[in-house]
Amino acid sequence: MRSIYYYLTKANRISAWLLVALFIVYGITGYVWTRGQGDRGMAIALHSSLTLPLIILLSFHSLYSLRIMLCGWGIGPKRWLDSLLIGFGLFSIGSTVYIMYVQ
Repeated sequence: MRSIYYYLTKANRISAWLLVALFIVYGITGYVWTRGQGDRGMAIALHSSLTLPLIILLSFHSLYSLRIMLCGWGIGPKRWLDSLLIGFGLFSIGSTVYIMYVQ
């Protein structure tokens, strides 16, 4: 049986490729939104709906990659480090949700 870190590493690679695709779409919809070359209403709706998935994927990818880097430096893997990174990820996602939907 494989460890959870095997599956987290696979998820990290998949999230990296999804981020590339989503940022390309995000850039195109932002261009259409500002330049008005195309269906502007669809571009605004798609651009606005991509923010939350981008933040979630970016948080996971960057924080897990940071964990791998810190473990390579000999700082981890420790429970306090994992808790700190998970807490920071939840804070960034929660603050994005608050800004987008509550305010």
